[in-house]
Amino acid sequence: MKHNIRVTKEELAWLLPNETVDDSHLELIRSKLLIRCLIMAAIFVVRAFVITYYPQYHLCTIYDQRLPGTESIDTLNQLRLAITFVCSSVYLYSFYKNLYFRSANVAALFVFSGLIWSDFEALILLESFSKLTYGSLVMIFIRLSVGALLLLNYLDTRNE
Repeated sequence: MKHNIRVTKEELAWLLPNETVDDSHLELIRSKLLIRCLIMAAIFVVRAFVITYYPQYHLCTIYDQRLPGTESIDTLNQLRLAITFVCSSVYLYSFYKNLYFRSANVAALFVFSGLIWSDFEALILLESFSKLTYGSLVMIFIRLSVGALLLLNYLDTRNE
């Protein structure tokens, strides 16, 4: 038995009030959000370049014998870049169409936090906090700046 149920936009907005950002508020903050998204995209491109061509700044390679082979690291980096591309595409589409944009902000924060946590776990397991170079510290700072930008986007969309 087929049910043909149609829900209007007003009914959907009433049922799910926190899923979209009010259009008038989004138009006020759209330029700020777009600038932050462009900064995050530029950071991702720089990080992809560094991960690909200078992996010593991504992972502390002082303990070469404890790290997996370069093929494993390349596979891990490609997987992380693919996850970043997919999540960024979903986030930007959600921003463009204002579909579940608040939820996309929260999801992006969770994914980003998980990736940061895994990086810090690797540093702890390799006992390499004391051996960090300035380049590695800059890469950690750049990673955390993406988290700050995502948090600012979330806070801007939450406050109306």
